[in-house]
Amino acid sequence: MKVTIAISKLICTFESTNKTTMRNEPQNIIEIPRLSQSLFQKNDDAYSRDDEKFYGQCPCCGKGIKEPKFFVNSIYGSEMYPANDNNQYKDAWQMPVGSECVKRIPSEYVIKGA
Repeated sequence: MKVTIAISKLICTFESTNKTTMRNEPQNIIEIPRLSQSLFQKNDDAYSRDDEKFYGQCPCCGKGIKEPKFFVNSIYGSEMYPANDNNQYKDAWQMPVGSECVKRIPSEYVIKGA
């Protein structure tokens, strides 16, 4: 894919060497494992009171994560797809996962952070 940007009299052309493609939906989608609704809600309430302290929220338990070490490729916010899938999808993003919750997720779905 080539992208051309014209700024004043300067024209820049960028060419992507990344082999990602936009597809409708990934293969091997599974549901993100969650705690019971009442426990998740309790953790979510605590996270909401102090959300500025955290990088993000674990989709499994609802607890805040300050320094994430693990992520999953989330699609639609409640499902995930394998870590080695490099395609781009609509309604997909990476979500941090807590160190206890990552144990409940199949290893091929886990992305290890830096």
